[in-house]
Amino acid sequence: MISKQRKGLGPDYPAVCPDHIIEQAAAFTAPRGRLEMGGVLIGHVDENGANVTVTGFFPEQIEETPGYCMFDGKWMAIAAAACDYANSTVESKGPPIRVIGWIHTHPDIGIFLSGIDVKTFHELRNQCPERRFVAVVVDPLRNEHGVFNTERQPNRPHHSVPSIEMSDELAQRYDVFLDRMRTVQTLHGTTALPCILPGSFRYKRLIAGDRDDVGLSEKQGLFTIKKAQFDLKEEIRILGPKLQTDLKKAMSKISLDVQDQKNTGKHLEIQINNQKKRIQDLENLVNQVNAENAKLTSILDNLNGKITQIQRLLEDTDSSNTKRFDTVRESNADVIKRLDDHELMVRRRFAKMEETSEKILAQRTIIRSRHGTRMRLRRRR
Repeated sequence: MISKQRKGLGPDYPAVCPDHIIEQAAAFTAPRGRLEMGGVLIGHVDENGANVTVTGFFPEQIEETPGYCMFDGKWMAIAAAACDYANSTVESKGPPIRVIGWIHTHPDIGIFLSGIDVKTFHELRNQCPERRFVAVVVDPLRNEHGVFNTERQPNRPHHSVPSIEMSDELAQRYDVFLDRMRTVQTLHGTTALPCILPGSFRYKRLIAGDRDDVGLSEKQGLFTIKKAQFDLKEEIRILGPKLQTDLKKAMSKISLDVQDQKNTGKHLEIQINNQKKRIQDLENLVNQVNAENAKLTSILDNLNGKITQIQRLLEDTDSSNTKRFDTVRESNADVIKRLDDHELMVRRRFAKMEETSEKILAQRTIIRSRHGTRMRLRRRR
């Protein structure tokens, strides 16, 4: 199924990769351990429009680490030239073979496209007509793989297929391509081109006497494992007596350490018990304090109740005194008013008496006589 075209980019065509390529790539790269390795995939576009991978190769790596690999770009040109040679040698109405993809390993880190992988895949697709290019990732240590038809889904790989079908003419073209790459390997050496992946043509070419790079790598890996086993046994034989002596010393030391640990454990147990007792005492003290706090809280509640009652009494007394003061003030005002009225009446009476006295005096004739130092007043008749 061809995914929908996005703005500025071509459609993502289906990618098909047979199990043979995955198995051969894993078998060749597994003995390398955790070092990554990259290679080129050759294929064609089938009648359904899918990008089909058929064969490929691993060239010498310029740089190889547990997280990165790189090979010379000239191998893309060499592969393209070999494809052109095969297409021109075998005339067929079928699709031409071409550089169709890129394969690399992720030893023991799983299947995905890293940030660098996405960038590389994007650039390689842009260099191909209709952006027809696939990416295959193989984890030879976990026995996992993934086939990617787009860089926009780096965590959603597809799986390989059991096999693919092709016409006899197309198969002849792949045979010519493989012969051409074998010639390149002979000229440049197995260091420059260590592995050609024949795919489904492997056993046919073995019968014809072709070199089996995958099988040689597997044998080399087995020999490496056997040698490692032999070296380990020899090392164990040589180091055996010393290891036994060291083991006895270690066991003796461990026994002493265990005894020390036991003594330390007893001491710690005593300390723990003492701490437990102190904690229990503290808990009892806390309970006592809580009980005292409860009593004090009750007393405070009673005092607050009494204070509330006193405040109410004071408020009532204040209200009563206010009323009394108002009454006294009103009474005093009445008394003052009465005194003022009385004073006014007295003043009026006094003024009237003075007026009367003046009238009486006016009607009298004062007779004066002096007898020595005395003076007598006589009323005139």
